[in-house]
Amino acid sequence: MTGSGSDSISLFLVIVLLMLMVLLMVVTRRRDPLRDIPGPKPYPVIGNVFEMVQIEAVDLFLKWCKEYGKILKYQVFLLGEWHIPVGG
Repeated sequence: MTGSGSDSISLFLVIVLLMLMVLLMVVTRRRDPLRDIPGPKPYPVIGNVFEMVQIEAVDLFLKWCKEYGKILKYQVFLLGEWHIPVGG
């Protein structure tokens, strides 16, 4: 019978943790000033590195400028830093 009480506490803690994670994601997304800048969607963990090693950087940026516009964003690994090249 004592296991039932600890199971409900564990379930409660998991639910609270999930709610906090969702809240953090919502608040972070709302404050991100770069979210409106278009760009290729980064892969988990590696960001846009996979695309960058396939072709020359200049050709890739020209391709991205045609696809996303003169100002775009991309991410190299998921370190929280976005790179914003400006094409002409």
